[in-house]
Amino acid sequence: MKNTFICKIGGATICYFLIQILLANSLYARSNSNPVSEGNGGENFKLSGNFLKEIEITGKVVTEGGNEGLPGVNILVEGSKTGTSTNVNGEFKIKAPSDGVLIFTYVGYITQKVQVNNRGVINVSLVTDTKALNEVIVVGYGTQSRKNLISAITTVKPEDLNRGAITDVGQLMQGKVPGLNISASGDPNRPAAVVLRGASTLNSSQGPFYVIDGVPGADISTIAPDDVASIEVLKDAAATAIYGNRAANGVIMVTTKRGKKGEMQVTYHGYVGLENVSNQLKMMDASQLRSFLAKNGQSFSPKDDLGADTNWQTSAQKSTATSHNHNISFSGGSDHGTYSASINYVEKQGILQSSALTRVIARLAIEQYALNDKVKFGLFVTNSNSSADNVPLRNNVLLQSVNHLPVSPILNADGSYYENFTNTGYFNPVAMVNHAKDNTKTNNLIGAFKRRLNYHLV
Repeated sequence: MKNTFICKIGGATICYFLIQILLANSLYARSNSNPVSEGNGGENFKLSGNFLKEIEITGKVVTEGGNEGLPGVNILVEGSKTGTSTNVNGEFKIKAPSDGVLIFTYVGYITQKVQVNNRGVINVSLVTDTKALNEVIVVGYGTQSRKNLISAITTVKPEDLNRGAITDVGQLMQGKVPGLNISASGDPNRPAAVVLRGASTLNSSQGPFYVIDGVPGADISTIAPDDVASIEVLKDAAATAIYGNRAANGVIMVTTKRGKKGEMQVTYHGYVGLENVSNQLKMMDASQLRSFLAKNGQSFSPKDDLGADTNWQTSAQKSTATSHNHNISFSGGSDHGTYSASINYVEKQGILQSSALTRVIARLAIEQYALNDKVKFGLFVTNSNSSADNVPLRNNVLLQSVNHLPVSPILNADGSYYENFTNTGYFNPVAMVNHAKDNTKTNNLIGAFKRRLNYHLV
C-alpha cells in the first residue's frame, strides 16, 4: 500500500480530504481533546471524534413514480472510492460515514446526491434525464444517439475522473465503471492492470482494446491524463463486434481535448507527489533473532553474524519516492477552425531503489472547415517519449530482502558489498539493485487524418 500526498501548484494546498483524515486520526488517539480547527485557504472547518464512524446502509433504487427496481445503478460515497451497484431488484448495501453523502448515477437518469444523516435505510427514486438521452455517443467508427443505443456503453466525463498524482490513464477510471477492475503497483514502469470482462484466458493478455481519437490498437501510454476529454467503455459483444477478436476483452475509447472558438487560452496544471511504504513484513531484528537461537541452543555461522543489525527491506527501498507532473496546453480557434496543443512532462520515482520513469508527451489537434463549411478536415498527432529505469530481477530483490539475515551488514569494512556465497541462492539485495542496470527507451507516435462531408439531399 502507498500513502500519496498531493500538492497542486497554482492555488490549492495539500489535499483537503487528506488533512481531514489526518486530523480525524489524531482525534481518535486523544478522545479527551477538544475538536480541532484548521484553516484551508481562508475557510475554517471543524472535525469531531465521530468523523470516521461508518454505518451499513441498505435500500432500493426505483424509477420515478413507480416501484420498479433499477438494476446496475452506480452508488458512490462522495469523497472516497467506496462504491457498489444495485442488484437485479434494484436493492443495494453499502458502508458509509454517518454524515456522508451517497451519489446515485445511472445512464439516462439524473444523478442524485443523498445525505446519509445517520440513516440505515435509504430508498431513492431516479428521474429520467431527457437531455442525456439525446447525447451523441462514439460507437466503433461512427456515432449514435444514446436513446437509440442498445449496447452496454459507459461514459466517463472529465469531471468524474479521479484526480491526484496519476501518470496512468487507467487509474483515472478506477472505481468509476461497474465491472472494470483496475489495480496499480508501486512500480512506475508498469501500467495499471485493467480487466473489463474478468479472466478470459490463461496465457494471452486480459487487457482491453484501446481506441484513441479513432486510432484502433493505440498504446494508452501515449496519452497524458490531463489531455483526456472523455472515455467510453464498450462492454458487450454488440458494441465491440466491429473490432473483431481484438476486442474480446472489451474496448476503451479515449477522446482527447479539442480547441474551442475564441481567443487563445493557455492552461497549466502541475503537481508534486510523495509516496512511501505504509506497511512492511514484520521480521525479527538482529537482537530478537540472536535471542531466539540462544534459547534453542543454536547460533549463527561466523560468516553470517558480523555484529550488524540491518533492515533489508528498508535498505532496498526509498524512504520517500517523489513525483512531479507538468502539463501546459494551448487552445483556440475561429469560425472556420480550431486548434489544441499540449506538452506534458512527468518524472516519477519508484519505491525500490534505482526505479524511475521520465516521460514527455506532445499532442496536436487541428480541425479546419472548407468549401463554405461543407467539408471538415481533422489532424490529430501524439508522440510519447519514455525513459524507464527498471530493477532487473525485481522479484528476486524483494525475496532476498526478506530472506537475508539482519545480523549481516550491507557493506564489508573495505566498502565492498557483503556476500556469503556458501549459502545457495543467497544474495545481497542492495548489491543486486545497484549493480544491475536496465534502462529502456520507448517512443510511440500515433496520428490520424479525418475528413467529413456535410451535404443535404434535395
